[in-house]
Amino acid sequence: MIKFKAGIYDRDITEVECVKETDKCVWTVNTWGKDGTPDRHLKMSGYDKYYDTWEEAHAYLLDNAERKVKSAVVNLRNANDKLLSVKGLMK
Repeated sequence: MIKFKAGIYDRDITEVECVKETDKCVWTVNTWGKDGTPDRHLKMSGYDKYYDTWEEAHAYLLDNAERKVKSAVVNLRNANDKLLSVKGLMK
């Protein structure tokens, strides 16, 4: 079965072959070890998310990027307010 992995540090979506799936985990084909044991991953970890469709993975990345932009705008506004306050200080 194919899943689509989107990570919080990635800017793309990776197609991953899974050999087993539960409600919370997927087992991917082991590409590192020689014993052939599948690797277990949480579907929704702090780093990676595994989705059934590319569109779901894309929606997650888009939402994540939009939230980061909104946060940056708020931080910039706060920094500008602080700068104006400092500039207005009198001796």
